[in-house]
Amino acid sequence: MLKKLPVLAASLLAASMTGCAALKPKTASSAAPVKAATAAPKRADGASLVAAAAAGNLAQIKSLLAARPDLTAVDAQGRTALIVAAAAGHPETVRLIAEAGADVNARTPQGDTALISAAKAARLKVVEVLLAHGADQALKDAAGLTAMAAARRGRSPQIVAVLKAHSVASR
Repeated sequence: MLKKLPVLAASLLAASMTGCAALKPKTASSAAPVKAATAAPKRADGASLVAAAAAGNLAQIKSLLAARPDLTAVDAQGRTALIVAAAAGHPETVRLIAEAGADVNARTPQGDTALISAAKAARLKVVEVLLAHGADQALKDAAGLTAMAAARRGRSPQIVAVLKAHSVASR
């Protein structure tokens, strides 16, 4: 066995000097070439939209919406970008996402809609924007609360008044 060791070492050395592929480590430069991207525009990441909605970053929201993101993408709590923006109190973000085609009546696993979330968080301007975009105030969360009940529970008389006025106007 010891007599064969120098022969094996010489064989390995010769193979490495001649460029034997079996002995070359794979590196980024030796990997297969990456195919060029197709000409279709890249669709934005829905998770990025949810994060931007939480921050109320209008410039980023506009940029992401231009790339047609997945408006149904949710965060770890099952909230869409619209629901996150509503709860955070970003009315302009809510308006932009709603106008991009987001479902204003989408629900979290707990049954919250953007309108219920805004009412719970006492976000008057957001409630107004959502109602203007067709949010259904009759929907209930898992506990049976409507936006009106959430506003009453949270002692938000201005939101209660807006919801009442909208309910009467939509009849």
